[in-house]
Amino acid sequence: MDERIERHAFHAWPAPVTRRVGGWWVRHTPGMRRLRSGNAALPGDGPAPLAEVEEFYRERGLPTAVQVSPAARHRALDAQLEARGYRREVPVHVLTAATGTVARADPGWAVDVEAETTARWQEAFVELDGEDDARGVAEEVVAAIRLPAARTSVTAGDRVLGIGLVVGGDDRWAGIYCMATRPEHRGRGVAAAILRAGARWAAEHGIPGLYLQVAESNAAARSLYARAGFDHAYGYHYRLR
Repeated sequence: MDERIERHAFHAWPAPVTRRVGGWWVRHTPGMRRLRSGNAALPGDGPAPLAEVEEFYRERGLPTAVQVSPAARHRALDAQLEARGYRREVPVHVLTAATGTVARADPGWAVDVEAETTARWQEAFVELDGEDDARGVAEEVVAAIRLPAARTSVTAGDRVLGIGLVVGGDDRWAGIYCMATRPEHRGRGVAAAILRAGARWAAEHGIPGLYLQVAESNAAARSLYARAGFDHAYGYHYRLR
């Protein structure tokens, strides 16, 4: 299960600069400074080509980051990185759910579902994401997604209250990304309605399972996803030097 999800996520959230280095993938998203998969190396099988990986990120003025994913399959690598001075950062939970379970939830709010990234949805992403590099992520990553996807949003009048993104293209899994709700509307069912709309889209495309990634530290989001029917599948973290 974890290998298939990881393969899907690799394409669902693409990095503009992606290279194969000794069985590993190194990835870089220009303009994005935060620690995410788009600026981290993804391990493969065989010896770790750490010298080449470190040179790739040094040339771009970035710390070397390795996404130890799934963590349970890379214990030896994790120990090697720790011994080399890499600190452990941002543990993440990968959660999964049956599409039908999430799709049956009470809708609560009306949700708009769009096949393409519109200017309105993109501006909402930039605003609700709230990070300094949000526009770069929208233009370099979200706009570059080539798999079938649905951009979801809840609005009140002309104001977007919350958004989400569901990415398909696989006959087993669809990924949930970009979940964001205005702070003053959290706890009012906006995110749950967005999850349900994404699940219904996945069901219409014959995809039986959903996955999402959430920081271990984000207890509120993990509680929301648990109520929607998501369970812990596996975890990963980053090693940063």
